[in-house]
Amino acid sequence: MERLIDDLTRLHEELNQGGDGGAFDIAGLAKEARDAIVRLNDFDNSQSIKLLEKVGRLEKEIAAYRQKEADGLLIELPEFPQDINNALEPLKVKSALDSELMKLNFRKKNKPKDISVLDYTIIAALTSVLTEAEKEL
Repeated sequence: MERLIDDLTRLHEELNQGGDGGAFDIAGLAKEARDAIVRLNDFDNSQSIKLLEKVGRLEKEIAAYRQKEADGLLIELPEFPQDINNALEPLKVKSALDSELMKLNFRKKNKPKDISVLDYTIIAALTSVLTEAEKEL
């Protein structure tokens, strides 16, 4: 693609300087440019189709969730008291944080594609809770 752009730029410069472009295969450059544009459009279209499919799936999941919510089929989790002042709570949070960090390091070495934003979110949340608990102690 870069070579094509360079060739077209040199052709443009030669034509501007009064040349006839004879050093260039103008028809070949035009075909190459058209083919490159078609490839880019195909890629853009395939990405757009994938995104639209994903949006469609997400819309269906949201609608199903809302229907379950309306039908009262969702399980409500009980409220757990904030017992961070309990001497064991910071230890539990620290252990959970160590576990998440160990899991993240394992994934970095062995399965980098399995790392998700959720991993970092959990680590950040645990770090925040632990930091707050240490401030209170």
